[in-house]
Formats: sequence, C-alpha cells, structure tokens
Amino acid sequence: MAQNRRAARKRKRQQITYIAVVVFFVLMISLLVIMINIINNREELPLSTEGKPDHTLEQTGNVDTAPVTLPATGTDTPKSSEQPPETKTPPVTSEPPKTEEPPKTEEPPKTEVPPKTEEPPKTETPPDTSDKQWKAPDFKSNDDIITFTDSLYSSGTVSSDISKFSMEGLYPGTLLRETESAGDDYKDATVYIGDSTTLGLRTFKKHPNDMVYGFGSLTYYDAIEKKVTLPDGTEGLISEGIAKHKPERIVITLGMNGIGLSSFKEKNFLYYFGKFIDQIKNASPDSEIIIQSVTPVTESHNNKMKYLKNERINRCNLLLCGLAEFKGVYFLNTAEVLKNEKGHFRDDLASDAEVHHNQKSYDLWFKYLKEHATTLQ
Repeated sequence: MAQNRRAARKRKRQQITYIAVVVFFVLMISLLVIMINIINNREELPLSTEGKPDHTLEQTGNVDTAPVTLPATGTDTPKSSEQPPETKTPPVTSEPPKTEEPPKTEEPPKTEVPPKTEEPPKTETPPDTSDKQWKAPDFKSNDDIITFTDSLYSSGTVSSDISKFSMEGLYPGTLLRETESAGDDYKDATVYIGDSTTLGLRTFKKHPNDMVYGFGSLTYYDAIEKKVTLPDGTEGLISEGIAKHKPERIVITLGMNGIGLSSFKEKNFLYYFGKFIDQIKNASPDSEIIIQSVTPVTESHNNKMKYLKNERINRCNLLLCGLAEFKGVYFLNTAEVLKNEKGHFRDDLASDAEVHHNQKSYDLWFKYLKEHATTLQ
C-alpha cells in the first residue's frame, strides 16, 4: 500500500511539472508574436528624406494656405491603432495517458530441493530353497543344526510369526514332499512310535494295535531306556519290540512331553532324540524311519501355557528336520495341515481343546501320510 501511495504522488508531481512547462512555452510564444507585429507596423510607416515620418504640415506663415501633404492616391494610411492578429493559443494538450506500471512479476517460489532420501538398506535375499539351489548343510554335530536353524530365521527364510511359518522348500530329500496317494497298503505297512498323540490311534481304532507303540507321557529322553509293555504283551524296551517286528516303515512322534518344560535345552533335545533314532536304526536297519512333526496346541492352550507355545514347537520341528538330515532319515511335517490361519491347532480337530487328536484329525494325519509317501519321492 505504501508503494502505491508513493507512486501516485510521483505521477501527480510529473503532471504539474508538465502543465507548467506547457504554459511557459505558450506565454513565450505569445510574447514573441506580439513583438514581431510591433516591428512590422513600424516598418509600414512612410519616412521623410531625413528619415523621419512625414506626417507634419509644411507651414509658410499662413495656416490656411499651407499645403497638406497627403499620401499617394490609392494607398491607405496604415492604422496605427490596428491590433495585431490574434494568435490562437495552442490547445492545451491533454495529459498523456498514464502509463500503467507493469505489474511486478513475482519471482517464482524457489523450489526447495528435496532432501536426499537415504536408500533403504538392502535386504539380503533369503537363500533359494528350491532343489536346484539348496545346498545340504554339512552337519558335523547337533550344534551345527542349532546354528543353521538360527540362520534360517535371521535370513528371513523362515518366519518367527507363527501365522506365516512354513518349512516349504527346506531340506529336499529329507522333508517329504507332496505326492499322489500311496494308498492304504502304504499306511498299513507303517509302525507308529510315540506319546499319547500316537496312543490315540488305538483309542479311535485307526490302526492295528500291534502296529502302535504309543505310551502316555512318553518323552524323547526316557524312550531310550524306559521299560514298557510292548504290543505283544511282553515287557521291554521299545527298540526290542521293533527288533522283533522289523516293519517296513516307522513313524516316530515325540517331543510334546519335554519341550514345554522350563528346563528345556535344545542341545539335550537333539542329543536324546538322535540317540533314540540310532537305537531304532540298529534294531531294524532295513526299516524306513520318519520323524513326524510335533503337534501344535490350540490357541487357548497356547495362551495359557508358559513354555509350551507354538512358536517353540515350530522351532523344535525345524530342529527335528535338521536332525533327520543329519541322521539320514525322513521328516513328515503333518503339523501344517492341522493348523488354522493363525498357526494354532484347529479347535475342530482337538478332542480336549488342547493338543490331543479326534477322529477327524487322525483321518487328516493318515491322508497326509499317504500323500507324502517315501516310495513316491
């Protein structure tokens, strides 16, 4: 606003100066014209021989006879009183149009250079777990299995989020892949060893009793030396019963009774489980041995228990798959078909809302077994 007022005052001063100059010049011109007319009038009067104007009468003593010198006929005596022609005052020219000052063009706002965004750290691509790219780890000890399992998590190959946990693509040749169904003959030629989850096969009459070595509360550390009542009614070690039976195939399901303890140690878990596998292999060298995954627990049981959590169960199944690789046996991940979308044991498959199977669950168990057959890998 201040700038506009200053500009208006400046224009007004310019206009006054312009008018004053015009008036000055008009007055000067008028004065000049008057002076020229006066000079012209003096030149038109007749002059005497002396050079003076001859407008006096020659007197000879008598006024009446004195000749009057008149101007020549036909010449008009100039009227000295004649006013000079009017000089028209030049019209006052109108003020020149105000030239509007061009609007000040605002400088375009300076575009700030966006700060350089740091490139996000490059995430390491998890190892390709396809058969072509997978390099079987050269395990020398149980410690190597634990270290490698840690790397599967740290590299992002395996998720610690139980809803996203998957073992797909790991340990080809050891982790049994999906196949066509091998049929009931494949199932019927299989012996089962395990805890109460295996004992349920007898309860629901899903498998012949003499093919089920299931014992309530059996742990991986007492399976080696614990005397049990064998399917034939005799007392002895589990390995002794297998030595008599020499089945075509053996599925071992252990771990539930032990990994939920506060004193649980992964080293001990692998040591005793591995020792039991060696014992069974020695008892029946020609039998195929399959380690079956530990069954997950229901969501309510998972929330209630302090140590027996599905996150720990998932990790133990990874360790067992590594142990199967180390021992040259198979791993059957039945747990993947028993889980809901959150990664817990499905409530509709649990007989006790915790961990034990119902008939529907055992049907899924056998279906998964036949569709992941060792004979069709």
